[in-house]
Amino acid sequence: MHSFFNESSPFHGISERAENFLLINGTYRSLEPGECLYQAGQFLDGYYVIAEGAIHLKRKTGNHSQHILLRSTDEWLGYVHYFAGLPASANAIAHKRTKIFHISGALSERFFDRYPMFYQRMLKDITREYVDFAEHHLCEVSCDLQFRIARQLLMKAIKSSTHEISLTQADLAGVIGAPQEDVDTQLRVMEKLGLIQTRYSKIIIKNTDQINTMVFGAAGS
Repeated sequence: MHSFFNESSPFHGISERAENFLLINGTYRSLEPGECLYQAGQFLDGYYVIAEGAIHLKRKTGNHSQHILLRSTDEWLGYVHYFAGLPASANAIAHKRTKIFHISGALSERFFDRYPMFYQRMLKDITREYVDFAEHHLCEVSCDLQFRIARQLLMKAIKSSTHEISLTQADLAGVIGAPQEDVDTQLRVMEKLGLIQTRYSKIIIKNTDQINTMVFGAAGS
């Protein structure tokens, strides 16, 4: 089993056949020191693994820059952003001569069509990663809006004793006092991550545990 798919990998525990499918169809790319893999604000076509070398992430928050060095092999890059439909939050720059393994969006879709049993498990891992990511790395406005949406949905679910909340997206935007376009964007992200489902005039909570984590984790941070 390739070390890409160890216990810390979002694909941990896949079969040898599934692993070979990714390795045969994925692509390698070599980067020279200082070469940029992707930039902050860029929407990614898939996600990456560091096969050799290291990638330096530079993220700017307010007036401060934060530098994170992901060392050597087997670190995964970009999969939370890709699955959440969010732009990259940092510049990814080769620290030294580096080889990257790329799983494209098209390959990812083919993989999950062929091996659907891995999708739900990986989605749970990604959701947990995303909750942490949202609390620490998204811009304050996005974090605040996600928190307000999750809190409002949780409050209404508790009051009505049901996960099926009779509330349109427009009504939700009005209740929390946010532009409907911004609320719609965040709901699409939450739906893609399996947290909720929107259906006509209802919003259905699909993952109560993670909604609880978003509300009480964010409130306590």
